[in-house]
Amino acid sequence: YGLQDIFMGVPVQIGRQGVDMVVELNLSDRELSALHNSAKSVRENIELLEPVGLLPSERLPALPLKNE
Repeated sequence: YGLQDIFMGVPVQIGRQGVDMVVELNLSDRELSALHNSAKSVRENIELLEPVGLLPSERLPALPLKNE
């Protein structure tokens, strides 16, 4: 979906050791735009909350997918 460094609820294939792969659906331009707008909104809210101490100052590293 072209998103990095953000958690978004998207379909995944789960295996014994966790997430095997992200299942990328064929989204319309409108749907993809809505997903990216949602991610932008989440990032903006994170940026507002971090300075006031409502979020950890250091983020945990993302876990790699099994096929990466």
